[in-house]
Amino acid sequence: MYVQDISNQSAGNLSYQIDSNLNYMEQLASTISRMPQLTDMSDFLQRKANALRFDLIAIVSQDGEIIKNDFQSDCFDNWIALNQISYEKTELFSLDGHALLFSVPMTNDRGNERVLVGILEQKSMQQILTQMNFDGNGLACVVDVMGNIVIAPTDPQTFMQFSDIIYKDGERHVSKDLKKMIDETNRKASGILYFSTVSNEDLILCYSPLNINDWFLITIVRQDLIKGDINIYELRSLAVVAGVFIVCTILIFLIISAYEKSRKRLEEITMIDPLTKDDNNPAFQMKLKALIAKNPPATFTLVFLNIKGFQLINENVGIAAGDNILKYMYRVLKASLKENELVCRSEMDHFFLCLRDTSEEVVTARIAKITESLNSFNEYTDIAYGLMLEAGGYLIDDPDLEVRTMQDRARFASIRAQGKSVCSFFGRTLLEQVRKEAGLNSIFDASIKHRDFQVYLQPKVGLSDMNLCGAEALVRWEHPEYGMISPSDFIPLFEKNEKICILDLYVFEEVCKWMQNSMEEGEPLIPISVNLSRTHIKNLNFLREFVDIKEKYQIPDHMIEFEITESVLINVEQIKLIKNMINEMHRNGFHCSLDDFGFGYSSLALLKELDIDVIKLDKNFFDDMNNQKSQNIISGFIEIAHKLGMKVVAEGIETQEQLNCLCCLHCDAVQGYIFSKPLSISDFETWSRARTAAGRPDTCAASLSASSASAVKKLL
Repeated sequence: MYVQDISNQSAGNLSYQIDSNLNYMEQLASTISRMPQLTDMSDFLQRKANALRFDLIAIVSQDGEIIKNDFQSDCFDNWIALNQISYEKTELFSLDGHALLFSVPMTNDRGNERVLVGILEQKSMQQILTQMNFDGNGLACVVDVMGNIVIAPTDPQTFMQFSDIIYKDGERHVSKDLKKMIDETNRKASGILYFSTVSNEDLILCYSPLNINDWFLITIVRQDLIKGDINIYELRSLAVVAGVFIVCTILIFLIISAYEKSRKRLEEITMIDPLTKDDNNPAFQMKLKALIAKNPPATFTLVFLNIKGFQLINENVGIAAGDNILKYMYRVLKASLKENELVCRSEMDHFFLCLRDTSEEVVTARIAKITESLNSFNEYTDIAYGLMLEAGGYLIDDPDLEVRTMQDRARFASIRAQGKSVCSFFGRTLLEQVRKEAGLNSIFDASIKHRDFQVYLQPKVGLSDMNLCGAEALVRWEHPEYGMISPSDFIPLFEKNEKICILDLYVFEEVCKWMQNSMEEGEPLIPISVNLSRTHIKNLNFLREFVDIKEKYQIPDHMIEFEITESVLINVEQIKLIKNMINEMHRNGFHCSLDDFGFGYSSLALLKELDIDVIKLDKNFFDDMNNQKSQNIISGFIEIAHKLGMKVVAEGIETQEQLNCLCCLHCDAVQGYIFSKPLSISDFETWSRARTAAGRPDTCAASLSASSASAVKKLL
């Protein structure tokens, strides 16, 4: 089979070379067809013949004109004289074993009028066979199915002698094999024939189809040479296999050695928490999965723990001290474990516990005890500092869940706890809340499109003359199917998923539309304040859309005020960002107010840093107006704000006592139910007209009864 494989491979290579020559001729024919008439086409054809290694390339036209390179070919001249040229199809001929002739039609706008002819003469063809005669120890030629020579061997006389031997020997011994060879060549199949010469040389003849016309490659070689080649081939193959085996063995040994040496290090990286030097989250997940598989459902509760305000701890005491607190907490948690219970620090200040308890009361009691143990260090300190934990639990009742999903449920329960209990548990209530939020998310876009969100206005009344001096724009969701949806249900949700930015922009445009309609109807404008979510700060260019809408509706400058909450200001970097944002608001004709002032981060420092136009005092200041400290704080804030050129609005005012006190403290304006709840735009317009028509006290003092004024003076 070795000789047969070599012969078939050689036949494939020869077919590829001939096909390549034919492709070259077709490409050249296409190129010449598109070329303008050359003055010296013979020179061009000579260059192409040299490049493509053809002996002769010629152009033959129907009128008998022949253009060719300088090479003289008797084969070509005889073929031109004796054969009818086809101008319709590509052909490949053998010229009596002396040359190969390639004929390719050339197409132009007038049809096929010329043919491109390429000649490979015997010497050139025999070079093709040089690599196929077993390094000169065999013979190779190309014949057609009838036995006619297409490409002769380098020594045709010798080949003919072998041919005679085949037939003489065949008449005596191998007629059956010769018949088989004839049958297989007619079917264009390859094969092999063994025979001996008259001088008792054992020969092998292989025949392989070229898949070109009906041509075959014939290869003849002595059997003893092939056996030697096969032995060398086998030895080389064995040497290669042995070398590969040795190299692979060495590589495997090195890999195993390297793995063994670094296994502990890999375990540290993948399974050990660098801070606690114990199980990290992936290791915890693997152990928990194995533990669940060995026990019935609802055997364990997975608990997520988070240290409240740990970021501030790091800022106050430093990262190193914060890491020590985390290590201390891990030791406390691990000490609280029972048999078949697990603990890990998952990330930052987050921990997971797997407790072998299923009762919510028992788990809650254990978390409370852990919190107590965690804070036991206060017994040895002069100033107590309490560590508070946020906890969420999930009873593992579905062991087929991914461990990561279980952890997400426990973490989700912790986030939803909102400080209502020591540990909140994932269950039906939370699932209903999740589904509700998913439903609100799904109808948000359609509600924006169908204008289901309505703008409500809550009046602001100036205390100097009791006139309407402005209003705050609030949003209400009146869905045609679900009815009125509370802001407490959708505002926090849209803050979290950042859809609040779309809603804020929608409310702003609705306010601008209303203000434009008021101007067109000749109604006086009042300043409107619009809430601006802290989520907008993530986009440094968010104001551009608001400015475009303001200009679209031709709203005058200083008629719209943006309300930002004090909670957006967490650190110095954000204060700098908000400061630049407020300056940009002023540059584009907006005012800015600071909502919920007084209960946030460094309130007095903000007044120094920010160029605020209005501060809105948080309603918590006014819950107990009889408290002298509250009155002094309110009075101090108002006095400082006025000295800094800022106005003060008190929000959430509901009682006459609160109003009387604010009048005496010279607060600028009041917003609250004492005057009006938030109203739809049509109701607000009705309320405004009715208030104007009914008349009102001219001053704040005039609104006070004698007894009320006396009571206020005593308080002050």
